[in-house]
Amino acid sequence: MKDVSATKNYETLVNTTHPDYLSWSAGDRDADWNTPGKDYRATRKRYTVLEGSSGSSKTISIVQYLVLHHLLQRRVKIDCFRHDQSTCNDSVIEDFRFVMGPDQFGLWDQDCWNEQRKEYRFKNGSLMRFRGCQKPGKLHGPRRDIAWINEVMEVSYDSFRQINARTNDFIIMDFNPSLSVHWVFDRILKQGDRVDCFHSTFRDNPFISPEARADILSWEPTPENLRAGTADKWSWEVYGLGKRARRDGAIFQNWTVLEDEQWPTELYNVQRDGQFVDFGFSQDPTAVGRVFMLQDKLYLRQLVYETGLITTINQTNPGKPSLELRLREAIECGMFDPKLETVGDCAAAEALADLETSGFRVAKSDKAGGIQYGINLLKQFQMFVHRDSTDFQQELESYAWKKTPDGRFSDEPEDRFNHLLDGLRYWAVNNLKPRTLNAGWRPKSGRVVKKLRRY
Repeated sequence: MKDVSATKNYETLVNTTHPDYLSWSAGDRDADWNTPGKDYRATRKRYTVLEGSSGSSKTISIVQYLVLHHLLQRRVKIDCFRHDQSTCNDSVIEDFRFVMGPDQFGLWDQDCWNEQRKEYRFKNGSLMRFRGCQKPGKLHGPRRDIAWINEVMEVSYDSFRQINARTNDFIIMDFNPSLSVHWVFDRILKQGDRVDCFHSTFRDNPFISPEARADILSWEPTPENLRAGTADKWSWEVYGLGKRARRDGAIFQNWTVLEDEQWPTELYNVQRDGQFVDFGFSQDPTAVGRVFMLQDKLYLRQLVYETGLITTINQTNPGKPSLELRLREAIECGMFDPKLETVGDCAAAEALADLETSGFRVAKSDKAGGIQYGINLLKQFQMFVHRDSTDFQQELESYAWKKTPDGRFSDEPEDRFNHLLDGLRYWAVNNLKPRTLNAGWRPKSGRVVKKLRRY
């Protein structure tokens, strides 16, 4: 039997989401999921992909759709995934609370919410669960009827495969096209009749706030915005128009994404192996990465990329997010080696000393030659980035030269999209020389080989 609140709240849906997404969900409005013998999956494509700009109502519209057309209509299990649990808590769960709350559907019941498990169980037995999917190995488990992957640009293909294999009915994905190379483009959008695609921008959303609309419009490269210094062609195309675009003036072109199955495993000739850190806190993330060199090529993987981290574990509140806690988690899964040197900014001597006191081997960066020297050094080597390192990919795509007032590119980089890249540069200046390494170099002991096989 249908929940009558679904019909009651359909008017709310009409008044709070824009026509493109309303038409997407309209086909399910009157479906009776409980009709014996009816297989609604026969008319539902396996994948629904929502691509668009910031402020285009993707997330809110998906929550509205799932609540009204599935969670209230039948007993169903839906899992919402975001790259990590912390981001899922701060973004998707908050949007779910908003849609369920008094400003929209008025259905929120605190007794139905399990804060520890991040689950909401509806009165009809339907279940909405919120999960991080950063670690594919932890995605084994119970099946679900529907999966929703929010901001799928952040999610690795290996994680998607685990989610896909355990989803009975269909999968919804949404994203801002911040990357121009991604498995969604190659492996999902080319599946023809198995996928529905929808594109939207903030202009399609009549409910966007005036402030948010003004912020997005400030990126458009109009004469007024150019004079004001807010114009940004790449941000406008990606986050304003929802288009896939490579950044004009991108500094690094010498990199390629590798899938997990392409990642080297037999590393007998490793030339260099290291880790790096760039400290942040409130506005900028703290970024940690792993790098090894094989046949004069650099292989890169991000380990930590998070704001709000203190440096070491708080003894009175051990669970408080800290860099030390994240590194110890990475040690447990074999991604970080505390005995391996981790290079950090020499200007962050106090934070490096704190890590050293906590048992990590650290080194200060050598700033001789400056930023330009480090950039030129990295540009001499082919770089490979693991598919799951989405922040690394976005930085490599987005790190660009500054423009002069007359629109020409200068020889000074912009101070953004450079957190992992700054850390990598610290490591490179300390460990590499301009194309003088011998590709036939061998490690002095078997320790490096054994350790990197685990990595």
